[in-house]
Amino acid sequence: YAGDGSFDKGVMGAGVYCLTTGNSLSARVGRETEGGSSNRPEHGAACLALRHARDDDRTLVCVSNSENMLSSIERCIGEGSLPCLHHHKNDDILREILELLHHRISHGWAMVFLKVKSHRGEPCNELADRAADVGRSIPEAHWNQPSGSMLFRLTDTSTDGHSIVRSTT
Repeated sequence: YAGDGSFDKGVMGAGVYCLTTGNSLSARVGRETEGGSSNRPEHGAACLALRHARDDDRTLVCVSNSENMLSSIERCIGEGSLPCLHHHKNDDILREILELLHHRISHGWAMVFLKVKSHRGEPCNELADRAADVGRSIPEAHWNQPSGSMLFRLTDTSTDGHSIVRSTT
């Protein structure tokens, strides 16, 4: 599996390309009202791949160009790791990723994450990037429960009379 996230004009999408089947998976990623980044949909892409391969007993290889996403998973797994997801911005998606990884591991099924460089022409990553763009156009969002973070919304009026809205958490 190759996974990628997309964030453009305040909308987030996750995409996955499965090399063995040639199929793509796409999803819109929620919590857009809390602000966005490409990191959240990257987590969403990893989660989509793990959902799709949940009961596949073959070794699962998932490539991603997001070092940040891979590091956040790495911090939560392994011996002696005691992570707290409470303050993680993508706690809802990361929690599901960890549950899916636990499911695979409890069955003895191998899982490998690999980092690839983005936009270097790696075919599977480019197809995942396209699937992530498709995900942004899907009306119904996944992982859309509010985080509970306090939101501030500031409205400025520009010199031409248009309102500019800025949100922050």
